[in-house]
Amino acid sequence: IPGMGLYILQIGSNPDNGLVFTAQPGDSIFMKGDLNDLFTSVQVTGVEWGNDYQTYMRLLKKMMDGQNEIMQKQGQLSQDEMLKEYMVYKNEVDQFAAKQILKDPSSSFNLVLSNSLMPTMGYQYWDTTYLQVLKTMNNAYTRKYSGNPLANSFDMQVNSVMSGYEDYKLVISGKKKAVELVMLDTEDKERRLSDLKGKVVLIDFWASWCGPCRKENPKVVALYNKYKSKGFEIFSVSLDERKADWLVAIEQDGLIWPNHVSDLKGWKS
Repeated sequence: IPGMGLYILQIGSNPDNGLVFTAQPGDSIFMKGDLNDLFTSVQVTGVEWGNDYQTYMRLLKKMMDGQNEIMQKQGQLSQDEMLKEYMVYKNEVDQFAAKQILKDPSSSFNLVLSNSLMPTMGYQYWDTTYLQVLKTMNNAYTRKYSGNPLANSFDMQVNSVMSGYEDYKLVISGKKKAVELVMLDTEDKERRLSDLKGKVVLIDFWASWCGPCRKENPKVVALYNKYKSKGFEIFSVSLDERKADWLVAIEQDGLIWPNHVSDLKGWKS
């Protein structure tokens, strides 16, 4: 192998018989298992992380089976209830991964384990204690695998998670500033999103040619009429290319608020 990294051992044409694992030069890895259930039956020896691999694979299989069972309950359970049941399985996998990473932060197998600790479902469902686990692993990798492409990639990933979490905290605290939007209105006068600062603003991206947008417009009009007296405004950004189409749609759908803007560049806006 060219260096420490992630590898896949594929046996036959069945994708279920593909094993993802880590290796580094000098490793002698032995794998034994039943092809009918390689995912959970595989036994790994010759490396320190062999037992961890078997446990992790069994927990993953348990989580996937649990997820399939939960999906069968669609219509019987709410989305929140289904998510709660799924998180019971996922937390078992995550907690095992975090524990093993902290036990040996520089282990090559942590590249597999760390996938479980990433905020793939969004920061609102993420256990923030895993950030310190990822940072501990990253520091160990930086020292042990300096210059390794995967170690460098992991460093970038952890830094991205850190900055994303800081951004998320700003959003939920209400301290994140909205990106400024500056475009011309229907009368070719400049309008800025920041001019509406202090009000509750719905930024609505739409276009005259967008069927779902046009079907939703009566609800948007109803919202505006209900709350405009309480400081509610709509800032409508059109992705139209023809001004005439844009103006006709505003008229037809009764979009009576003044803040309509577009640069008439369509998807190149």
